[in-house]
Amino acid sequence: MKKAILIFILLIAALAGYWTWQAYNKPVATLHNVNPELDMDADKLFADYAENEESANQKYLGKIIRISGKVLDVNINSNEYSTIYLDGNDVMGSVSCQLEKGEEAKAEKLNAGMAVSIKGKCTGFAMDVVLTQCIIIEP
Repeated sequence: MKKAILIFILLIAALAGYWTWQAYNKPVATLHNVNPELDMDADKLFADYAENEESANQKYLGKIIRISGKVLDVNINSNEYSTIYLDGNDVMGSVSCQLEKGEEAKAEKLNAGMAVSIKGKCTGFAMDVVLTQCIIIEP
């Protein structure tokens, strides 16, 4: 009887280990083949959030947005996500675009003042409007 219980526990542990390994190695979804739900300028997006965050969340939160604007700053970080900040036409904030891994080479070609189009998922407002999983479409 003890031997059957031990085998059962080992089987459960092996299945749990396999499930954990599968979950850890699951491919990450990207936005490369996803059409944007909205197409807008960075200053319009920021203005909507600055005016009424709750209303803007209803319109934009979780949506894939193609956003165009002027680059304020580019922060390339090889250990974490690189970020491009777009001008929100407001001294209080900007649109923060956290890039997907692999977009660093495109980001290195950008300078402050350049026009760019980026596709990303809106995750809300935290001093800046934040887009994640971003892909640079046009430098």
